[in-house]
Amino acid sequence: MADWQPESNALQQLVEALSRDDTDPNASRLVVTFLAEFTQNVDSFRYLSYVMVQPQIPNLVRSKAGLFLSSRVRVPEVLQTIAQRNDIVFYIKQCAFTAVGDQDAGVRKAGVIVITSLVYADVSHAPDSLQVLLSLVENQTTDPSTAEGAFSGVSNICEDTSSRLKEHPFMQQVIPVLLKHFDNPNPKLRACAIASVNQFVVRDCPALCQNVTAYLEGLYRRANDSEPEIVKHVCQGLVFAVEEFHDLVQDRMKDIILFMLRCCDGGDSKVAVEACEFWLAFAETESFCDFVDPYLGELVRVLLKSMVYSDDDLMKMGPDKDDAHISDRPEDLAPVFHSSRQHNIELTAEQKKQNKQLQKQQSGSADDDDDDLDEDDDDDDGVSEWTLRKCSAAALDVLANIYQDNILPFLLPLLKEALSSQDWRAKEAGILALGAISEGCIRGIEVHLGELVKFLWVCLTDSKPLVRSITCWTLGRYAAWIVYGPDTDPPSPHEAVYFEQTLRGLVHMVLDNNKRVQEAGCSALATLEEVACDRLVPFLPHILHVFNTAFGKYQSKNLRILYDAVGTLADSVGEALNHPEFIPILLQPLIVKWEAVHDDDRDIFPLFECLSAVAIALGPGFAPFAQNVWARCLKLVKDTILKSQAMKTAMANNEPYEQVELDFATVSLDLLSGMIQGLRAGSGELVANSSPPLLDLLAYCINETSPDVRQSAFAVLGDMAIFLFDFVKPHLNQILPITIEQIKRRAAMTDFREMSASNNAIWATGEIALQLGPEIQPIIPSLLPELVHIVRLDQRTFAKGRTLQENSAITIGRLGFVCPNVVAPELEHFALGWCYAVSGMVDNSEKESAFRGMCKMVALNPQGVFSCLPYFCDAIVGWQQPSPELNEEFKTLLVDYKHNKLGVDRWNAVAESFPARLKESLSRRYQI
Repeated sequence: MADWQPESNALQQLVEALSRDDTDPNASRLVVTFLAEFTQNVDSFRYLSYVMVQPQIPNLVRSKAGLFLSSRVRVPEVLQTIAQRNDIVFYIKQCAFTAVGDQDAGVRKAGVIVITSLVYADVSHAPDSLQVLLSLVENQTTDPSTAEGAFSGVSNICEDTSSRLKEHPFMQQVIPVLLKHFDNPNPKLRACAIASVNQFVVRDCPALCQNVTAYLEGLYRRANDSEPEIVKHVCQGLVFAVEEFHDLVQDRMKDIILFMLRCCDGGDSKVAVEACEFWLAFAETESFCDFVDPYLGELVRVLLKSMVYSDDDLMKMGPDKDDAHISDRPEDLAPVFHSSRQHNIELTAEQKKQNKQLQKQQSGSADDDDDDLDEDDDDDDGVSEWTLRKCSAAALDVLANIYQDNILPFLLPLLKEALSSQDWRAKEAGILALGAISEGCIRGIEVHLGELVKFLWVCLTDSKPLVRSITCWTLGRYAAWIVYGPDTDPPSPHEAVYFEQTLRGLVHMVLDNNKRVQEAGCSALATLEEVACDRLVPFLPHILHVFNTAFGKYQSKNLRILYDAVGTLADSVGEALNHPEFIPILLQPLIVKWEAVHDDDRDIFPLFECLSAVAIALGPGFAPFAQNVWARCLKLVKDTILKSQAMKTAMANNEPYEQVELDFATVSLDLLSGMIQGLRAGSGELVANSSPPLLDLLAYCINETSPDVRQSAFAVLGDMAIFLFDFVKPHLNQILPITIEQIKRRAAMTDFREMSASNNAIWATGEIALQLGPEIQPIIPSLLPELVHIVRLDQRTFAKGRTLQENSAITIGRLGFVCPNVVAPELEHFALGWCYAVSGMVDNSEKESAFRGMCKMVALNPQGVFSCLPYFCDAIVGWQQPSPELNEEFKTLLVDYKHNKLGVDRWNAVAESFPARLKESLSRRYQI
């Protein structure tokens, strides 16, 4: 440090800049400008380091210097620059180590942050940084404040870089030192030690695995610590241990369960949250019920008690009152992101309804959508962190799914007491609990639902907005029962009694004067819409008028939820919206928002997503509005591409650049896709007059580096192949090779975004094949092996790729339909995987085209399915309602296969091993 000295004028300028008043906006801008220019010189990092450790400089200025230095070294470009100067890196570290021992807490903290920032940016700095920090902790002469600061740095390094440090040889020295401090007399050091080691439990760290017994024993010793912060870390460590070292904690599980129950019920909310996480982690283990059974009643009681809003929760949420007229603050608005459109196997509105009914019958689930247990009070209640209330509700949901109706004897008396309580908080928690058990306990609770739903209607009129909002959420959780009801003979007048009244209640909540209730009402209504489908049609006038009013009433945040509810309604009722009375009511407020939102405003995302669903539903009814929407989408795609190209050029030339938000291109492409689906051939004029030409944009977008842009572009390509193939065909020589390259990307097997792009590319290729016919043959040799590879992947380990496999099977079938002679010889390589992929697929036109192709291939190569004949037959009888033509095709194929291709005796021998259900179905349907 003594070898370098700052130039006095530069030092004075830096100190003066850092001394300016932060509360003065003008002064802050001047400081930012000065520091941006000052740090262009690589020596500036030594200046900042120097200021941080000079005792004659005011402490606030010193800490500011350190904090600014830490923020800069985390910037990759900055780190790259200083990494080439070992002398500067060495100087920064020495100053930071000195600062950790400073008398001022702010300077100590700044020094720790500089060290941890360096290590985070470049993990090679970890060994000597940890060594210095731990030596300060170990040194008996170190004052407690310095030791605490040093250990907090160790803890931060472990938290930030454990995944990169886990196999570092240096950890063989660090872990035993950390374990020793589990018993440090200083509680802050004990807490840091436990928190540090906990970071390595889920990282499969060899050094920890070698010391796991000492780690577990240390946690057990500290379980009765008097410091809540330490107990919190003990809870966290035991949660990790149950997940990673389950066999090693079996003999102490009873004690751990009692400890966690005590912590959940102990009064310290931070400790209780960590303890409550235990039930979520432990539930993943096979021995859960064996250990929890004796304590189930007590656990249910504790969880229900913990679901009551705390005073702290309510204070963070602010006043629970009418606030619909108050504009949202910018900080209340979470960032908006767009999820690109992925092609899933086509479902009609009626099929969606049948699918929901089938799910209900098979699983007894009240509602099998993706409702989150914190949808009732996510960021919208002002408590954005994971609270004890949320964690307890999630734990109760998990328990209900494990124990199902067996949990009800413990829960129902408590639930009855809560729901009848005069304390609104207890009642609100009871309603939350009722929603939490909707999936796991539906069969047992169903006998009570008639009265419970009527009780919930009353709660929709409660004076407390929080009660009204949680009631909306819970009604949404029981949407399937509310729509379809129990199976009775004769059928009960369920729809008129429960569905209509619930629908009216939720629609009324959409116009509530409390923002939280508006959001909950909109979300629950969207859930009900998904389940009810065409049952909503008689109520469309009322729903649309309410939505129209809500557009004029909602503030920015809830508008996003409203867009989703409108889009879901369009998805659910489809072309029923295309009515002269409905179109102006629906589109007038959307067009107003369309004209008001700027091209660079992220609120354009939910609006465009909503318009896409509306365009599909309205079909030709959207035509009067299509030209302006189409032109704006093209412009957004073009502008985003140009910005992306400029950014790539700047990056290649190592020049400054602004990050481009490609979501503006993807959401615009998805809206173009929606208009093509809705207008069908009627969108041809829009395509013909596109400026720039749509196919030119697509050719670029399907080759973009962003998988999201490629995904949306392939969706548009597939839609055009269906409805506007004449526009696509001249460009196939350019498009198809790029499409096949996307399908070949092995990253699609592990990266979900790449998987979604490949999924759409595969689907689009299948649509092109149907239109192109035998002319598709030249690409089959390069395409088919990729599709075969996908359908042959093990579904147990490739569960998230189910849609990818389904679309691959559909496209294989379509290739076989148009070029059976080319694809049939490969049948034995993919037949079994193909049968697995199509199993469970809902009947639709895409599935039919694939089966027609498969029938052609089997007729040409009957031996190709012999090894998987039971699965092929099962795939055939898996059809619920095949078209008469397809059913006849199945019969002809199977009869010919039995009598001519295989022979009756051989067929009978093979069929002997068929499951009884399959044999009965084949006999009943096809008389074989």
